[in-house]
Formats: sequence, structure tokens, C-alpha cells
Amino acid sequence: MRSGRRLSRSGAPRRGLRSVVALLGALGLSCPSLAFANGRFPLANQLVVDPKSPLHMVARATFGILDSDDGGATWTWVCEDAVGYFGVEDPAIAVTADGSTVVASSRGLSVSRDGGCSWTIPVGSGGGSAAVDVTVDPTNPHEALALTSTFANSVYSVSLVKTADDGVTWTDVGPLPVGVLAETVEIAPSNPDRVYVSARLNPSQESVLLRSDDGGQTWTQSMIDLPIGASAFIGAVDPRDPDVVYVRVRVSANTIGRVIMTRDAGATWTQIWHGAGDVAGFALSPDGLNLAVGGPDSGVNLASTSDLTFSMANTLGASCLTWSGGKLFACGKEAIDLFSIGVSYDKGVNFTPVLHFPDITPRACGELTSAAVCAQTWGSVASTIGIDAGAPDAEPEPVTLGQPKPPKVDAAGGWSCSVPARRPDLGASVAWLVAAVSLAAARKVRAKKS
Repeated sequence: MRSGRRLSRSGAPRRGLRSVVALLGALGLSCPSLAFANGRFPLANQLVVDPKSPLHMVARATFGILDSDDGGATWTWVCEDAVGYFGVEDPAIAVTADGSTVVASSRGLSVSRDGGCSWTIPVGSGGGSAAVDVTVDPTNPHEALALTSTFANSVYSVSLVKTADDGVTWTDVGPLPVGVLAETVEIAPSNPDRVYVSARLNPSQESVLLRSDDGGQTWTQSMIDLPIGASAFIGAVDPRDPDVVYVRVRVSANTIGRVIMTRDAGATWTQIWHGAGDVAGFALSPDGLNLAVGGPDSGVNLASTSDLTFSMANTLGASCLTWSGGKLFACGKEAIDLFSIGVSYDKGVNFTPVLHFPDITPRACGELTSAAVCAQTWGSVASTIGIDAGAPDAEPEPVTLGQPKPPKVDAAGGWSCSVPARRPDLGASVAWLVAAVSLAAARKVRAKKS
């Protein structure tokens, strides 16, 4: 059976116990009083790898922005208030060539150049307007495009803006066609002048793909045959062929997730995958040869782009998927998957933990920085993700050298040390929860006596 203690990557015992709150949320138990102030349970749902330094990663979580500059060995946290967005939204994030983090939220674009301590509203057209999405130019990561929107005199308008200096300044590229409700923007890796925007038309709510061959100056519109009101999010543009575009689809009922693709820049479309629930995870390998698709209810599914024949590699309920080099990263539920972000070296068959929420520390920033405000909420965040931020640590338990690393999730959804499948029996989980609370209380008593 799996050990009752989890070990950190260094082999030392992990501080405290995994969050009881996270377990309740993962099991779907009703416990509203234990949720965050924004009503959301802790979950990572986007991961971006620095285009110039793969050791630098930035993750979006339901409680703020997480940053690692050592390949995931350590992670720091900053709150939504520091960045400047509402806690109930999931803003798009991007990382440029100098390591700057760009966040596109309903309050506009916000940029940090120091790992999350200081956040500034960019100079120029990128400041002041609500931001819809942001994407970095794969051919020149110092440059990025963003969609900004305004609503004035009963007219909703969307513009494309550009930075060439890692987000310091932004300039107008031009407006999108009138009546377009933009959702995502992407640049073709093989032709940076080819820009795609997925959108819906107002008021019909029909889905469309906009294509520009001059960097966003002019647009060609193609219809996407989807249910009225469905959202189409561009997952990727093939790195070898700018006409090949992958789109993940979300319908309002969220009963069936879909992935569709076009091989002719939007003229015709083909459904290549469907599964239960939301398509929260989508990743195309950097060479364009492998595709990973999944979500909380559909597992991690892999296919070669040569035949698009999908097979389930893992039952992990991924809330994000990201490919970097030959590694596939996935966001999971801490209490069920034993990690919040994991990495796979075998195309999703096994995942090794990269991020455990209880290992997060608040970003060490000066009193005059944007992140100084996060001290007000760190206590509640820490307790919810399994950290006792106010009490001293208990005396570390002895560790035998050579103890195994945290177990990997195998293709069947079980653990390498023969623990049952990923989604536990509810009764057994509640029993485990009671035992966990008792153990945590006993450790706290021992800590007070020492």
C-alpha cells in the first residue's frame, strides 16, 4: 500500500497533510464554507513555459498566478489583486522572450518583469481597455499580439494590438470587423503574418474564424458549423502548415467536448475528437506530430497528426495540457491525482509531480510593490491549499535514505505502488478523510508540546 507520508523531491517529509478542503472539492462534496472567498476550489488550469528559458514556467490557478524559475522545483504565488483582475475569472497568460509575464483580463493587460512582484499597465493602446486574449509570436517571442475590447454608445468593438518590446509598449494594429465577439487569437508559427481569431457574430451568435495574411491589417471571415452560442477556442496552428488550425469547442450545456480542425484556413471543417465534458486540455507538440486532448471527464487522449487516431493514454482528468520539447505537462487535482501539475516523458502514459499546492510559498516582494497586498489574503489561501501559515512546523519525521519518489500515475489511472484507480470510492475516501483529520490533529498536539 502507498505510504501515508508523501515525500518532496528532495526526499524530506512533506510539511503537514494535503488539504482536507481540496479533497472535499475534488470528491464533489458540498462544503461551501470552506471554499475561497471567490467561491472556487484550488486548481491550476493553464501552464505556460518561457520560450527562451524552459526552466521558467508560469501557471494560472483559481487563486492567483504561480511562478517557477527552476523547472518546477519551487513555486511562488501572487494574488489576483496584485495582478489586477477579478478572482472569479481565468485570464489568459503569456510569457515573452525576456521572461515577462503578460496577463489579459477584463481589467486590461497587465505585465510583470520581476516574477510577479510588480505589475504595470502597459503604455499605449494596450492600456485601459478590457483584454480578451494574448499570444506570443513563436518566431520572435519579444513580440506578442492581444485582443482588446471596448463598449461605448451601445457598440462593442474589438481591436488587435501588438508589442515588440516584451509588453512594455503596445500599438494598435487595427480593428476587427464590426459585430465580432472575439474569443482567441493565434499566430501561425511558419508565417507570422498569418493571424487567426476565433469569434462569434453579434447578434446571431454564429461561430466564425477570421484570417489575416498581413499581420492583422485586413481580415477574411469563414463560418464554423457549430451550434448557435458555442464557443470556439483556437488550440493551435500547425508549425509546418499555416492553413492547418485546431479548434476546441465548448457548448453551453458542456455535455460533449469537441475538437475540430481545418486544413484549408477555415474553408472546411472536420471533427477529429469528441468526449465527455469540457475540453479543458489541448496541446500540439512543437514539431506538430502529436496531439494531446482531454478534460476533467475524458482523460488524456493522444494521437499522431498523421492519422488522428486517438487512444486514451491516462484517465487523469486534466484541467490543462502543455507540451514543451518532448515533455507533456498536465494540470490535475491534488487530492486525487497526487499533484497539481505533473510532467510526462512518455506521451501521457505516466506523470511525475512537478507542483504540489502545499509546497507553494508567497512571492517575497517589497512593501511598495504590487504584490504587497497579497499578505492580506495569504493566510486564507495557505489554509485552503494545505499549509498552516500561522503555526510553527512540527518536528520533521525521520527519513530513510533512498525512499522512493512520489508515485507516478499509470495508464490505468492507478498508482505505481498498487493503490486503486484514480477516482476513489466515496465511502473509502470519507473514511480516509476522517483518519487524515485525526492524524493532523495529533501532529499539531505534538508540535505544541515540543
